[in-house]
Amino acid sequence: MRQNVSRDEADKRQLMEETPVGRLLWKMSGPSVIGVMAYNLYNIFDTVFVSRGAGTDAVGGVAVSFPLFIFLSAVSSTLGSGAASVISRALGEED
Repeated sequence: MRQNVSRDEADKRQLMEETPVGRLLWKMSGPSVIGVMAYNLYNIFDTVFVSRGAGTDAVGGVAVSFPLFIFLSAVSSTLGSGAASVISRALGEED
């Protein structure tokens, strides 16, 4: 282990070692949960604005494109989670 560990790194290490897993899981997954909620709220509000502005027929177009948005969201979440895992393992190995 490196001898010159910064105070911030030491605090993060202590957080990961001493915090109960349940509380740590909620704390670490919070930003992801908020992001997914914001994404889904965007789709809801998009549907509302389209229905008020262009009519109910245009909502069909939004409904048809919704699975594409869900697919893109799943792919981006998968790539983001995978990259975060690779980076955290590399940081843990001090690489």
